[in-house]
Amino acid sequence: MFGGLGNAVVGLDVGSTSVKAVRLSHGRGGTRLLGAAVEEIKPAGTSGNGAAAAKLAAVKAALAGCGLEHPEGVPVVTAVSGPGVSIKHVSFPSMPKQELAESIRWEARRHVPFGAAEFILDFQVLDGASKAGDDEAQMRVLLTAVERTLVDEHVAFLSSVGLEVDTVDLVPLAILNEADEEGLLGEQAVAVGDLGETALNLGIYKRGGLLFARTVPLIAGSGGKAPAKPWLETAVQEARRSLTFYHNESGRETIGRIYLSGGRSLCKDVAGAFQQATGIETALLDPLAKLASAGQDVAPLRPQGARFALAAGLARRRS
Repeated sequence: MFGGLGNAVVGLDVGSTSVKAVRLSHGRGGTRLLGAAVEEIKPAGTSGNGAAAAKLAAVKAALAGCGLEHPEGVPVVTAVSGPGVSIKHVSFPSMPKQELAESIRWEARRHVPFGAAEFILDFQVLDGASKAGDDEAQMRVLLTAVERTLVDEHVAFLSSVGLEVDTVDLVPLAILNEADEEGLLGEQAVAVGDLGETALNLGIYKRGGLLFARTVPLIAGSGGKAPAKPWLETAVQEARRSLTFYHNESGRETIGRIYLSGGRSLCKDVAGAFQQATGIETALLDPLAKLASAGQDVAPLRPQGARFALAAGLARRRS
């Protein structure tokens, strides 16, 4: 869903336990951080209208923390995730892109798990080709589909506080924006694991785009401060399986580095657990360390920098 973004862009990450907002300006002098804020969603009212009201209050507070006391009419970029989002890798016979687009429209329902639900479809042709058993050249395609009701409900939710949702993105693609802007993508692939309260969104990237994506449900804790086990065991195990699958299926080189983001990445020993389990150097993805502050002192937020990776990636969008 696309519109016309101006020089100032607000990236809004509405999670299950907190809301993160990043406000960036894009100009001839480069990108500058105008504001960043995180607001925990108060536990009062855990279902129905109470839960929605608590989340809305957190959205308003996060925007105010970015200097937007009156957010009405402000365009924002946000993301959706969960069971209504499908990212799959499929193969098609080699063909021109225009023919592929037509073929995908016909074949999509075979590859997405939404049944009769209406969905929004997009795709990306991955570099390289695989070979079928009969040596027919195949195209590797990243296929994304989102239930339209999921997008519509999220837009309606944010519109209730006067926000104009300009773009609805997917988590792995927004993280791609941030990793690319930080200069982390090159000829060797890297992995980024966004560790939220309820899920690990794992993406594998290199210069040119997203190569692999997978979402793994995690056991809920208490605001990312719960003991590391057992959710960390699940995250590490599934990440290792994903990296092995990617390597075996694509025949590509091994992953050069792992970056972690999201609230749970800040828990004690998480990065060390990923590095020990995979044998790959692991570090945090910290957008606040890369952005020059203007108009807001973000020093108090620096210890939580990894929580802002998704919101920053959303705010990186320029058009």
